[in-house]
Amino acid sequence: MKVNIAPIMEQKGASLDFNLETKCPPLELQQQEVTCIEPLRLTFTLTNTGECILLQGRLETALQLTCDRCLQPTVVPVAVPLSEEFYRAKESELNAKRAAAGDPFNEEDDDQDNWYTGDTIDLSSILKDSILLGLPMKVLCHPECAGICHICGKNRNEDKCQCEIDDIDPRLAGLKELLKDAKEKGR
Repeated sequence: MKVNIAPIMEQKGASLDFNLETKCPPLELQQQEVTCIEPLRLTFTLTNTGECILLQGRLETALQLTCDRCLQPTVVPVAVPLSEEFYRAKESELNAKRAAAGDPFNEEDDDQDNWYTGDTIDLSSILKDSILLGLPMKVLCHPECAGICHICGKNRNEDKCQCEIDDIDPRLAGLKELLKDAKEKGR
């Protein structure tokens, strides 16, 4: 998604306000394709600070992901604040940065998306990164999700299984036997 910044280029302190809906960029999370089920809603302001173009705003959407416990599809709302700085680069500098980006030891890789030339800024990679960073560490269909039985494979949210689940760590099984022996001797 490219944004035209020509109206604010000449005046320090000038800003542009945006309130738009757009298609979600293609996303992939841990070799799993992520499906956007709602459009990407963006509300942001671009401000010419004199040194850079400052983007501040908010991004909202909803994604369909797989629950980490029961493997059922679940909807995950995403609401992320946006704050980025974009710096003008000469075309030759930008080409050199892009060439150096292939170097695994280049520390400037992280900032390569924050450079622009001309009168447009490309927000695509910034938006994609913001969406992925806004996802929870563990995706759950609901907080009390019981998951899948590791013995019979049933979804324990839908049906109770009859499997006997022993939650004792196998490394501590010897202690369990000692407690069992102590109870028998105490009777």
